[in-house]
Amino acid sequence: MLLLLLLAGCGRELPDDDGTTAALPSPSVTAPATLPTAGAVATTAPHPSPKPAPSPTPPPSPTPPPPPPPPPPPEHFPDVTSATLTKDAEGYKLVVTMSSPYETPERYADGWRVLAPNGGVLAEFKLGENHVTEQPFTRRRRLEIPDGVTEITIQGRDILSGYGGATVTIPVPG
Repeated sequence: MLLLLLLAGCGRELPDDDGTTAALPSPSVTAPATLPTAGAVATTAPHPSPKPAPSPTPPPSPTPPPPPPPPPPPEHFPDVTSATLTKDAEGYKLVVTMSSPYETPERYADGWRVLAPNGGVLAEFKLGENHVTEQPFTRRRRLEIPDGVTEITIQGRDILSGYGGATVTIPVPG
């Protein structure tokens, strides 16, 4: 309202200068682009209320760990499927038949051993080649058996895992 009065007074003409008073510079007033009308109430634009800070996003749930790998398949060994022991003038002759669950040149039955009843090793026989195309396979070997041993057990051997698998126990002929 005061601004209107000031502006209204600016348009009034002053009396001619009679030389006794110094001329005053005209006041310079910059008016706003729009003026409020009489009776209008000046309002200020509301300040935008600050946006609430976004609540922190919870970290993503950690991806559950992958399930553990399945256990390895049970270890398979060659099985001794049959054995015979005969006595002759030169000692004992052992005939052993084995079957291997593996069918690759990298994994095969590579021998067998002869055990006494107390678990002592009486003999070991190594095979120099795989038997992929020959399953089961049979081999003959000469064998010395100490006096007093009444039975023997034959156990197969796998080239990677060693001894294991089905065994055959047979009596020692007298």
